[in-house]
Amino acid sequence: MEDNKEHKFEAGEICSMEYGINMNLVRFYEVTRVSKSNVWFERIDESFEHDGYGQEGWKLPLPSSSRRSQEFRLKIYMSVDKKNNTNQYAHMKHRGIIKKWNGKPIYYNCMD
Repeated sequence: MEDNKEHKFEAGEICSMEYGINMNLVRFYEVTRVSKSNVWFERIDESFEHDGYGQEGWKLPLPSSSRRSQEFRLKIYMSVDKKNNTNQYAHMKHRGIIKKWNGKPIYYNCMD
């Protein structure tokens, strides 16, 4: 079962970040390289199935899209889950936590 595994960042892996205080904003990233204490990402494009107004719906990454941000670096942090598995994550200041994407559509809501 996926929940019982430890996670370390790997190049080529898709990650997600959900953030927002009263909203659920979503961004996707691809890991481009990893060192002992840092991880590099590129923001990647996403598809969006919405309510017809673009205010809420579901997002999925589009890793094959050529629309990407410049590569950027973040420090790797460690967390321990309830089963004592160690998991890596990155933190983007004033935004949120970037972690491995679970492969499922993520709910998006920009209604404040």
